[in-house]
Amino acid sequence: MKRQQKPASRAVHFPEIGGSVDVELECSVVNVQTGEGEKAAVKRFRERVATEKEAEHLREALEARKLVDRAKAYLMNSKGMTEEQAFKTIHFGARNSSRTMREVAIEVLQQAGIPI
Repeated sequence: MKRQQKPASRAVHFPEIGGSVDVELECSVVNVQTGEGEKAAVKRFRERVATEKEAEHLREALEARKLVDRAKAYLMNSKGMTEEQAFKTIHFGARNSSRTMREVAIEVLQQAGIPI
């Protein structure tokens, strides 16, 4: 079966990003009537969006951990706490104030005058 080039241009709705995207594709498709190549491209796009979201989430988690580690180091050095005590101070501070550990760590660092 001979492959054919099919330019495809249409708006495709992606709930993952909360809207539609104009998709312009040059697909090599086996069956132009079914649009199999276009479906594969849309699937790859959705996978890419999901991967980018996951990567962003992991970047944010790493940044939060770095801030918590810096705040723990400050508490350990300035207050003579063990690592466990410093962690518990940040953890319970977050839990008791309905904030994230990241937010408490930022507050600790700011109160100490340490740049974020």
